Amino acid sequence: MRRKHPGGRPTSYRSEYCTRIVKLMAEGRSLDGCAPLLGVNPDSLYEWQKVHPQFCEAVRAGRAAATTFWENRLLAVAHGEPGNAQA
Repeated sequence: MRRKHPGGRPTSYRSEYCTRIVKLMAEGRSLDGCAPLLGVNPDSLYEWQKVHPQFCEAVRAGRAAATTFWENRLLAVAHGEPGNAQA
């Protein structure tokens, strides 16, 4: 018996996106801000989190890295480095 085609467009997900998303977010980027750099729609990133546990974990790690980036930047401004804490 032949399997039915599930329909829809094939995913553009690649396992290497896990590493890339962590690196991009570690630069202070949001998840939505990473989408164009990966060449996908932001909705794809949210869908991939539901379907691919390893990608979901990478996004969690990326969010933690982004928080650390911005905390470090704000602390640097608070200690006299140039920048705008309100930005």
